[in-house]
Amino acid sequence: MQFGASNAMAANPPCALTVTGSFLANFAYCVYKLSKNHTWAAFRQGNPIVYWLLGASTGLLWFGGTALYGTGAASLGSSGNIIAWPIFMTLDIIVAFWGAVSGEWKLADKH
Repeated sequence: MQFGASNAMAANPPCALTVTGSFLANFAYCVYKLSKNHTWAAFRQGNPIVYWLLGASTGLLWFGGTALYGTGAASLGSSGNIIAWPIFMTLDIIVAFWGAVSGEWKLADKH
């Protein structure tokens, strides 16, 4: 905030820094698994442009949710994080459960 960010947007730069480490770990693990299982060819099946667009839209939706969380927490005042974080995590769990119940992963490989 000392550099001019508003209360609502001040949480986004630290969030971007913290998730970069998670991205790198996940990326390295994906490269490892793709190499170990010799499944790089799966990226050539179907329409790769659709996969890139779906991946980009997933990232934008995720970041949008995080930005809205920061905005909502800031608008709630000093107790915003105490109220907003449990709501945010509860919604994450509900959406994950919904995906499991709806069969989102039923065709996924078990490896």
